[in-house]
Amino acid sequence: MKWAIEVQRTKLQRRNLSDLLNGIGYSLIDGIGYPAFTSPDLDICVTATEAFELAKRVRDVFTGPSQIDPDLIIGSVIDYSTNPPNRTAFLETHPVSCRFLD
Repeated sequence: MKWAIEVQRTKLQRRNLSDLLNGIGYSLIDGIGYPAFTSPDLDICVTATEAFELAKRVRDVFTGPSQIDPDLIIGSVIDYSTNPPNRTAFLETHPVSCRFLD
């Protein structure tokens, strides 16, 4: 295992989250402070950015049209190939509209 993705928030119980992740080819593990998921697909990623892009697709499975867990929040990418493991955090922004009043 090289990469893992933190699960910072979920409404699912650990067992249910684990079963759902297993169903799509991921394993739930104990991360650093949060549960995390990993898979062979993540391990072939070269950079933390690639791993995070893959993690966003996993998140979309839970938060998308199926609404399995709309509260799911993924966190840092953990690089277990270093000792101690290195965490890389990503900041996602959403578009906003501003209207100025005269």
